[in-house]
Formats: sequence, structure tokens, C-alpha cells
Amino acid sequence: MHSSTPIVKHLVLVGGGHTHALVIRVWAMKPMTGVRVTLISPNWQTPYSGMLPGLLAGHYQSEDIHIDLRRLCTWAGVRFIEGAVTRINPEENQLQLNAHPAIHYDTLSLDIGSTPDLSIPGLKEFAQPVKPINLFYPRYLECIKRCRDNLATGTRGQKYSIAIVGGGAGGVEVALAMTESLSDLRDRVTISLAIRGNKVLPSYSSSISEACTAALRLAGISIHFSFEASHVEKASIHTKDGLLINADDIFFCTQAKAATWPTESGLTCDQNGFIKVNEYLQSLSHSNIFAAGDIAAMQHSPRPKAGVYAVRQAPILLENLKLHLLKRALKVFIPQDSFMSLISLGSKTALLSRNNFSIIRPPYQHALWRLKNYIDQKFMSQFRHLPERTMVAGTVIDPDLINQSEQIQILNHAIRCAGCGSKVGGSLLRKVLPEVTKNKQFSPEDAAIFTTPQDQLIQTVDQITSPIDNPYLFGQIACLHALSDAFAMNATPISLQVILNLPYAAEAIQEQEMSLVMKGLLAVSNRYQCNLLGGHTAETRELSLGVVVNAIPIEGSPLFKKENLQVGDHLVLTKAIGTGVILAADMHNQF
Repeated sequence: MHSSTPIVKHLVLVGGGHTHALVIRVWAMKPMTGVRVTLISPNWQTPYSGMLPGLLAGHYQSEDIHIDLRRLCTWAGVRFIEGAVTRINPEENQLQLNAHPAIHYDTLSLDIGSTPDLSIPGLKEFAQPVKPINLFYPRYLECIKRCRDNLATGTRGQKYSIAIVGGGAGGVEVALAMTESLSDLRDRVTISLAIRGNKVLPSYSSSISEACTAALRLAGISIHFSFEASHVEKASIHTKDGLLINADDIFFCTQAKAATWPTESGLTCDQNGFIKVNEYLQSLSHSNIFAAGDIAAMQHSPRPKAGVYAVRQAPILLENLKLHLLKRALKVFIPQDSFMSLISLGSKTALLSRNNFSIIRPPYQHALWRLKNYIDQKFMSQFRHLPERTMVAGTVIDPDLINQSEQIQILNHAIRCAGCGSKVGGSLLRKVLPEVTKNKQFSPEDAAIFTTPQDQLIQTVDQITSPIDNPYLFGQIACLHALSDAFAMNATPISLQVILNLPYAAEAIQEQEMSLVMKGLLAVSNRYQCNLLGGHTAETRELSLGVVVNAIPIEGSPLFKKENLQVGDHLVLTKAIGTGVILAADMHNQF
């Protein structure tokens, strides 16, 4: 009898932006029975960009401004895959990843932000964009270290120079934060800000622009107006009309662009590559694909790229993802017309702007920074302090989630196939095994026949329940776990058989689960030229894998046996130990 609820739909979130982080946070408190959620992100940490200036100025530590996606997903019961999507196949509802087998989805949501525009010649080689933050911040720390090293080793009068390109709020905040971080070296460091137009913060009111210009000059930052960078060389930035800025370190904080793979995948995008979405945050070209945050280009009510819209999109996006899975009418996202902007000035001071209203006077600037800090800390506390999950998903699947052809099987899953020991169906095996083994003639028999060149055959068996919620990685771990017993005896593994226990699910979900496990297992077994002979499958409550390994002695070498151990023998460790503790901590979401 099956005690678990079948999985019938797969919701995949690509990108760990603010919107998706909030979606997962709320989903955990009221999940949908029968739906598996997977988050795919190239990094397990995602930064909260609103706190970046405080990090650069030294007011925060790196961990203060990052959301731990892995911890969040473990708490929420969401599968996390650390990897980068390289393409979507909308016709097959499939995602291609850079270092992971393809992932199938029923409903897909993209919150991948933007990517740096590296089209300026020399930028990639001789400068560093501020986005993505995980690449920028290490380069920033190296810059700060070089400044301090220059103080210790440089000759008197020699200054270290830093140039920042970009006159928007990001460029201004980064420049002032750097100045704060290096305030004790002001006489040994010069910081320049290059602006394409003739005013700082051109999209803000004149009072805010003038106040920020005054703050930059008070901090000793040189402002280069009407400077449109055409190319970058080592230690210099150039314009087409011959202007240049010399600098030891160069950072770009200009408008980023969209990743190319959504356009290449056939999604309808704007001229800058951002995905066009309707009033439901739904792709104009593919109804089962949604987008939010910077990657989304809202056609019904265009807005500038700003984190506040990403945060406000989260409740409607979550609701519409659920409604789409249920094939019901979606809800309209209505963005606000304006929002409050708090601009950090570096030294725990800030300015406030909303439409034409602003607060810029020095007596209020410290209070405004405290307000900004309160808002930022409140946002981050949602992910630092995860409550006990008291709201548990129901045990009854909404029939609207289930394909008509599978209604009877899914709703009566407890008695399905009980007469044959709950084995996975033969049609699924015939579909998956030839695909993962690359053997189109793969035809499992009741038993395997093989010969060995040795008189001795070493055999071992291991079975483990998946300690992680990633079937592909689990397949690799389980195979290595089993092969290690043969290696420990100084034997060469030659073949293996498996006992795979799959959680009950709709056929498409089971197909992907089995495919990922077997691809992970074969990625390891093929590395050691250990042939898969066959095995057995069953449907159970949890994903588990048993592996029987057949091995032979290495010719001319003795077998290693525990009974031969002697006092004084040396123990050689070929890999790090302690994985059991790490896996146990992961299962309890304690890091």
C-alpha cells in the first residue's frame, strides 16, 4: 500500500531572484497537493541588491545580504538544482542545463534577472561589471586590498585610482560606498564617476540630482559628464571623441541586458531580449511559461527595472502559477504607479525620493538610512527566520491537476498494481532504459549472463534512501557508495544491477525521476567501465536505490581484507571524510 500522495504535475522555477524567493516562502505555508516544485539556480546564494551599497561600505557582512536558497528550499519542501539553464525546448516542455540532464516541466516561471552588457570592446578583459554581484564582489575586495597594499608599498604622492562608469542610482551608490570603505586612505586614493549625460541621476527630480552631485563632490569623487565609453584598454576608458580616464581599477554600473537563451529558445522578447509578458505575467508566446523581475517586459503597463516591482509581483505570480496548473482563469497584476526610493550616500546616510517629493536635508539623512536599514532587514528576516511549517498540504489531489487519461489510476493509486508487488510499468522501462543507456536494443531478461576472466568473483550490495532531493546527484552518490566496497578490497568492478524504488507519480513525472537517477548512476559506472546488466523496479514511499556490484581481483595484486589489518598499518584516505555528518545536517536543514 502506498502511503504517500502521488506527484502529478511539475512546477519549475528558474532563477533565484526576489520574486521566486518570496514565491517559495509563501508556497511552503500552503503547498498544492500533487505538485512538485523545483528551483534551478546557478548559485545557492542570491544577493539582495538593496543592501549591496551597505556591504561595499562595510556596514554589512556578505552573509547579511544573501538569501540561502538551498536552506530555503529544504525548509519549503522544494527541490533545488544548482545549475544554469542554457535553453528551453517549449515544444517538449523541457529545459537544457549546462551540467545536468534535461528537466521536464508542466508550468515554468523565469526570474533570472539581467546579465552584464559586455558589448563595449575591452570591457570583459579590463573592467568588471557590478552585476552579477557574486563575480563583482570578489573583484571589489581585491581592489580594496590593492589600495591598502599600495599605501604600504607605494612611493609618497603616488595615488591608486578607481573609475566607475554609470550615472544612475547604482553607480552613485557604489562610488559613495567605495569612498566610505576607503575613507582612511582618502589622500592616497582617487575615485572617478563617468556619466554619459550632463546630470547625475537623470530619471530623478532636480533636487535629488543636485543633492547627490553635492554628496559626490563632498566625498572627493571626480565627476566626468558627457562621457560615453566607447572602448576600454588596460587601465583606461575611452570615448569616440578622444576623452579618456586613466584608472588602476575600472567598474561598470550601466544598464544590463537580458540573457540570450530565452530569445534563442523562441520566446517572444523585446529588442533588448527581455521576455514580453501580459497582464498575468504570462509569456505572450507560450501560455505555460511565466516571467517576473527584471527579465520580464510588462506589455500592458511598462515599468522601469526595479526591485520593488519584483517583490510586488510575487503574490500574483504564485497565484497564477497555481491557477494555471489547475487550468483556471488567471489574475491581473496591477503595478503601482510610483514607489519610494531611498538612495544610500555611503556613510549611513540616505536621501528619499518619490515622484517630485524628496527629503534631502542633512538633519534627516541619518534617520533615512535607519529607515532604509529597517526595510532591508525586515525583508531579509523572512529568509533568516523560517517558522515551523504548521500548514500541511492536504492528502486529496484536486482532480483538475490530473490528466484525464490518468484520473482513475492516480485517484486510486493505493491499490494500483498491488498484485505484482507495485512494480513500475513495463512501458515506462522500455521508454527510459534505452534512452539513458544509449542502447536502442536494450532488452532486459529475467536474469543476466556474464563471464569473468578470473576464478574469483567479488560481490557486494548496498541500498540507500535518497539523502538529498536531486535524483541525478543521488544516482551518482548511490553508485559510488556501492562501488567503494569493491575498491576497498582492491578489486575491479565489472558489472552491476540495480533495485530502484520510485515514489508513486504520474507517468511523465516517474519517467523523469527514473531517467535522472539512472543517468546519474551511469555517469559514475561508465567512468569505471562497469556495465549495467539489469535490475528491478518498484513503487514505494521514498526514492531509494540498491546496487549489486560484481568485481574481480586485480591480476597480480592481493585482495584487501579487514582480517589482515595489523597494528602499525597506515590508513590512507583518498577523499575527505565527514559526508555523513553533512548529509544528516542537510536533511535537518542545519548548516
